[in-house]
Amino acid sequence: MEKTKRYARDFTKYPNSKIVKQWIESGIKVVILACKGSHFTAYFGIPKDHPLAGFSYDDIPLSVHGGLTYSSSDSDVLPSGYYFYGWDYAHAGDRTFFDNLPMDFLEGMGISEHDWTLKEVEEEVRDAISDFSIFVKLAEKIKNN
Repeated sequence: MEKTKRYARDFTKYPNSKIVKQWIESGIKVVILACKGSHFTAYFGIPKDHPLAGFSYDDIPLSVHGGLTYSSSDSDVLPSGYYFYGWDYAHAGDRTFFDNLPMDFLEGMGISEHDWTLKEVEEEVRDAISDFSIFVKLAEKIKNN
């Protein structure tokens, strides 16, 4: 029986990152990445020539886990042709596995952290799409007026 892929480490191992899910919804390119077998990251992409493209992630008040931490169109892993805004699941309280740290290391220290599943990340991403699409539509409306 094949092991169910639930955690970032199930999709790839350090030092590689891999797109594990992507789709387009409400005109937004959505990408979920397993980052170096450690944790997930999520991204919303808009065309590079979109009026919302090019801003710093600090300029976009999107409520996502840990806040936005990424904005760029230059990536070796993400699809080309888009400007992405992204966030990660590697904050205090989130379980990460950098450098192949043994899974029982944190438990041995008595530290309990949330180990995000792909399903949980997908749910959060889907919740945030409608909010982000408001910014996308507002930027288009401002440009056209």
